[in-house]
Amino acid sequence: MASGYDKVGFRRVIVLLLGALLSATPATAACPGDCNGDGTADAASLTKIISIMVLCPGEPAAGCTAVPGDDDQCTAADIDGNGTLSAAEMTTVISNIIKYETGCPPPGVATPTVPAAPTATRTQPPAPTPTQPSAPTATQPTAPTATPTQPTAPTATQPPVATPTSPPAATPTPGGGAGLGVRVFNINSRITASKFYTSVLTGLSATTGVQGSLKLVAGPKAADGTAPLTLQEDAFITVPLIQGQGTVCFKLFKEGTSGTLDCDGGSPGDATVTVDSNGAGANGQPVWGTAGTGTAGAATLTVVQAGTTPQTGTIDCKTQTFGTAAPVIYATGKTTATILNPAPGSPGISGDKITATWPGKSFDCAAWTTTGSAGTLVVSILGLDAVTSPGTAPVDTVNTLLIVDAAPTATPTPK
Repeated sequence: MASGYDKVGFRRVIVLLLGALLSATPATAACPGDCNGDGTADAASLTKIISIMVLCPGEPAAGCTAVPGDDDQCTAADIDGNGTLSAAEMTTVISNIIKYETGCPPPGVATPTVPAAPTATRTQPPAPTPTQPSAPTATQPTAPTATPTQPTAPTATQPPVATPTSPPAATPTPGGGAGLGVRVFNINSRITASKFYTSVLTGLSATTGVQGSLKLVAGPKAADGTAPLTLQEDAFITVPLIQGQGTVCFKLFKEGTSGTLDCDGGSPGDATVTVDSNGAGANGQPVWGTAGTGTAGAATLTVVQAGTTPQTGTIDCKTQTFGTAAPVIYATGKTTATILNPAPGSPGISGDKITATWPGKSFDCAAWTTTGSAGTLVVSILGLDAVTSPGTAPVDTVNTLLIVDAAPTATPTPK
C-alpha cells in the first residue's frame, strides 16, 4: 500500500475514484431519448430526462410537460407525442441504452415497438377510473342477495372483484406460483465485509465501512428456476472513505431496473464492462454485458446509478446532489472492468489496459426473504479522465463496490 499511496497521494486517490462514470460516442440515427439530436441516446440524455422529471410538479410517473421545440425539455423522449415525459417513456429509453450500442434501435425496430409500450402504459391509469364504478354495478344484478344489501354493495363487491383477479395473476406462471417476495438487503457496514476497491490502491479497500439498504423484489419463479429481479424503491449507498477524506454517495433508481435471479443455476452470473479510453483522446462508450454460468442463486441486476464527489461532515445521501446517472450491472458472480488504452500516467496500467476483477456470492433462494442470509453483490465503477489537480493531465481508474448482506467467511481476493 505504501508505494501506491505515496506515489499519488490520498487526495488524488479520492478524485480518481469518481471521475466521469460513463461517456458516450456519437451515432448517426435519431431515436427516442436523443435529446440533443446527435443521433445517440446515452447517459447524458438519460440524465437530462431524469432532471426534467425530478423537477416535475406532482407525481413524475404521471408525466412532466415537454415544451415542443425546446431542447431543454428533450421532446425526443416524448415517445407517444402527448406533450409529457413519463416514467414509462424513461424506462423505454433506458432499455434501448442497455440493449443497443448507440442507444438507438435499428431502423424498423423502434417505430413499431417503442410507441406501443408507453401508449399502453398511459392508457392504463385512466381506464380503472371509469371501469371501477361499472364493475360493482355489473356484479350487483348477478348476486342473488344484491337487492337488500344495495347500500353496501360497492364495499361487499370490491373483495370479490379482487379475489378473482388473484388466481389469474398466478396462472400465467405455470409451476411458478406467487413471487418469491422482497429481500431487504441490509448492507454489512463492517470493514471486513462490504468494501470499495480501486486500482489506485491495488487489492486494498478505500472505505471505513459501506452503509445502506436495498429492497430487491423477486417475481414468480418459472419452470427453469429463474425469477425476474427488480428494485422496489430508489436506494442509497453511503461510502465513508479512509483517512477522513469524506463520504461518497450512490443512488440506485427504481425506474428501469431489470434482472434475473436463477434459483437452479445456469444463467449468467457475471458482469463485464469494457471501455476504450483512447489515451488522451475522447473516451469511447462503455459496453456492459453479462457472462458465465452462475451457480444456484446467481443473480444479475441492471440499474441506473448516479454518484457524488466526496463530501465532508455528516452526510445524508438522500439530500445530496448527484452527478450523471447511467446504467450499471450488479452481479453475484464476478465483475470485470477493463479500460483499454488508458490515459498516460494512470495508476494500475498492465500492458495497454487497466483491469480489475472481484467476486460476489450467490443468494440462497430457500432463504430469499431472510435478511442476512447468503448474498454478495459487486459492481464496477469507471473513473475516466479524472483531473487530480489544476494543470495536471487526466487519468483513468477502475473501482469496484462490493456489498455484503451476510458476512463472508473470508475476504475475497482479486483474480
